[in-house]
Amino acid sequence: MGRNESTRALTDGLSATACRPGWTEYSLGDRREWDPCSRMISGSGQWRSRIARWLARAGKHVLVEKPLAPTLEQCDAVIAACREAGVRLMQVKHWRYRGVHRRAIQVLCEGKLGAVRQIQNRTLVPVESSLAGVDKKPFYLDPAGGGLFMGWCTHNFDLIRWLARSEARRIFAVVTSYGNHDIPELTTMAQIVFANNAVAQLWMSAELPGPAFADSLFHTHVVCENGTLDIDGLGRIQVGRDGQWRNIWEQPAFNPQDPLDPMRLEGFVAMVDEFIGAIRENREPAVTGADGRAAVELCLAARESAKLGRAVDLPLKQ
Repeated sequence: MGRNESTRALTDGLSATACRPGWTEYSLGDRREWDPCSRMISGSGQWRSRIARWLARAGKHVLVEKPLAPTLEQCDAVIAACREAGVRLMQVKHWRYRGVHRRAIQVLCEGKLGAVRQIQNRTLVPVESSLAGVDKKPFYLDPAGGGLFMGWCTHNFDLIRWLARSEARRIFAVVTSYGNHDIPELTTMAQIVFANNAVAQLWMSAELPGPAFADSLFHTHVVCENGTLDIDGLGRIQVGRDGQWRNIWEQPAFNPQDPLDPMRLEGFVAMVDEFIGAIRENREPAVTGADGRAAVELCLAARESAKLGRAVDLPLKQ
């Protein structure tokens, strides 16, 4: 089924409704019978594990907002519950589905640039964005749900791991906050070593005192054996090879602050299309519970590294 057909299904053939705060239901069945086979879970992170397990036991496929859960134990419980119930579990990672990132992974998989060696990812936003986010969603201040730190960094760590196409084996990080806003863990500097010997750096700060730097919202540089990638998460992707940059795709202009802008929604539409496809084709989705768990583990390892003041090995010991 094509993306346009799936998208129409979300509003026509499927039933979609807010059934309670933080929930959205999608039904692939007869709307008159109202027996939804899947749920989309968002809202406060500390409740997602319990809701996901309850839905799995009820036989519902689940698309879970990030982070999957704030602890590895809760992540494992969700994954196990979905596996035992025979339902599909997909983690929300809409940045993977943005046009620039889908083309980036396509270029890397083609192999012409060779193995990935170095990655740098940065997300730098003014502190006003964090203050507005906390005002709108106060649960971000509850450490039991992972806070803004996990809300942001699960996306960043996931993209880095996805582009590296390997598992992290060591991380050294500083996780802190500056200023007098009383929101913890708004700045992260992390160095990561992967099993395939690729290295990566994350610079994430949601507390800039002034305007954002140009092209600094989810911007990624990738260095490979035979070339480089310059990926602006909201703009264009360029390939560097033979001493020249080549622009291979550019995102049509849109307003990232407008939640209903069709161009902004493109990544979300593609993600939900994949979720529906996994259900209908009885297969694993492209972004699994294990992917969600890996991003949470990197966040927890970064926190542990910051606390200890030294590098931490992965996988973490539970």
